[in-house]
Amino acid sequence: MKHQKAVVLVLSVLALSASLATPLAWSGQAGKDKSKNMKADLPAAVLEAFQAAYPKAVIKGTSQETEKGTIVYEVESVDGLMNRDLLYTADGKPIEIEESVSPGALPAAVRQALKKAYPGHKLLKAEELTKNGQLLYELEVRSKGKVSEVTIDPSGKIIAGTPETAPAASGYRLLKKHVLGGEGGWDYMALDLRTRLLYVTHGNAVEILNIDTGFKGEAITGLAGVHGVAFAPERNRGYISNGRGNSVAVFDLGTRRILAEVPSSGQNPDSVMYDAFSGRVFTFNGRTANATAIDAATDKVVGTVDIGGKPEFAVTDGAGTIFVNNEDTSEVVAFDAGSLEIKKRWPIAPGEGPSGLAIDLKNKRLFSVCDRIMVVSDAENGKVVATVPIGDGPDAVRYDSGTGLIFASNGEGTLTVIQQVSADTYAVLETVPTARGARTMELDPKTHRVFVVTAEYGPAPAPTPEQPRPRPAVVPGSFMVLEFGK
Repeated sequence: MKHQKAVVLVLSVLALSASLATPLAWSGQAGKDKSKNMKADLPAAVLEAFQAAYPKAVIKGTSQETEKGTIVYEVESVDGLMNRDLLYTADGKPIEIEESVSPGALPAAVRQALKKAYPGHKLLKAEELTKNGQLLYELEVRSKGKVSEVTIDPSGKIIAGTPETAPAASGYRLLKKHVLGGEGGWDYMALDLRTRLLYVTHGNAVEILNIDTGFKGEAITGLAGVHGVAFAPERNRGYISNGRGNSVAVFDLGTRRILAEVPSSGQNPDSVMYDAFSGRVFTFNGRTANATAIDAATDKVVGTVDIGGKPEFAVTDGAGTIFVNNEDTSEVVAFDAGSLEIKKRWPIAPGEGPSGLAIDLKNKRLFSVCDRIMVVSDAENGKVVATVPIGDGPDAVRYDSGTGLIFASNGEGTLTVIQQVSADTYAVLETVPTARGARTMELDPKTHRVFVVTAEYGPAPAPTPEQPRPRPAVVPGSFMVLEFGK
């Protein structure tokens, strides 16, 4: 068993006794290995449970461990030709059983999955693991000169481990180009799933695009340096962050007319989101390194959260916790949507300066994109569980729960398509060319299509002392949304 052992190595007897007064010694090994002559006691309940379940088994060793603050006991045993390791709670309840299994006894689906993932492999070790009622197979294989560990469920699904086979291409390609025109820079996009309207922030306006028909609707104007859009469908309200206006514009989702403007408690509100669990709108304010909470029922500011650095994109777990990337400290910050108290914060090294953020609600995984790397962290304990190479200059990431694909849009002009193999295992399927500057993105979970936004660029102006590295100018009227799919 693979456990971090706060180990007190304990040794057992040939004749098991339920009495705690009898020290345990190694069966048939006394005097042969000094490290195996230590003495300790197992709880009577553990011994009784083991004897009742496996009356012919011989204990080879035991250890005491601490898992999540609870003391548990591991019993290593031999039952005929079978090695069996068990993990018990102090009251004798088995929580994990690991048994050796012959290759021929593996389910056909497991053998087939192993053959496909590791062509020409040699199986070195096979164990059947039952943990919390779930049956899995832990296997050790040698393939292409490399020894790998892989976990497969009875249906043949790889739960952990990286297959040696090369992943297939994603099949994503450019399908349509929607030219919206207009002037100004751009930032986030947001899709209203009910109306199929894509809201695209653009300078001092929000452009509207029907993604099913390609029809361009009337833009929402009269804004000031817009950054993001959020929706509260049950209230038929939308929210736009005015970066230069230090406010949030509230609009009707039906008419798309502005109803109110709510002053932010911070400066330069950037990303904005609605949390249905708390009934609150949150803006993440770049200049003042905080977040503003607005009651969606009253359109009143109800509090401010000190993020401790420049906040970028944020997501909710739908159960009262908000997660936001902190660009300055390269952390994820989690706070309570109700009390507005910081619950936890954790570093995402080796990632630096995270921007886009997405969440896998089922597996409780967060995806933070940084320059050339996506960092996957556990939303419960903050542990970084994986890193994935992506392109340069990303500003958005989306997780498609229907396909298990993750998309990172990179300003260099690429879209990284990543397959989620398991909660902690990821493989890059393809790097799809997009266009220079296409760094922000939206996903349609219905069609599984991806939308990125950019414009055509002209030549850069001549350098000056004030602007030694001037940016190329955007070609007027070339602002567009690019649609990718299969």
